[in-house]
Amino acid sequence: MRLEKVKTPGLAHLSYFLSAGGEAAIIDPRRDIDVYLELARNDGAVIKHVFETHLTLRTWVQNDSRSTRETFSRSGFTAATPTLVLISVG
Repeated sequence: MRLEKVKTPGLAHLSYFLSAGGEAAIIDPRRDIDVYLELARNDGAVIKHVFETHLTLRTWVQNDSRSTRETFSRSGFTAATPTLVLISVG
């Protein structure tokens, strides 16, 4: 199992890459996903899940759900489209 913290330079933003058993999950990804694709390649993992925890439902519906999901599905890294999960308590 691997858990890697990914810092976005110049921003107060952290995301996480988790992989085990050939599958990976990304938690709070940034829009530039190359770092996650590289981590997955290095681990021989397929990105299966993307978890967004910092968005309100309104923001997610209006702005970010489509961009994150489309960015991962257009990546060409895997034929499987990752599951995008919104976790919100507000």
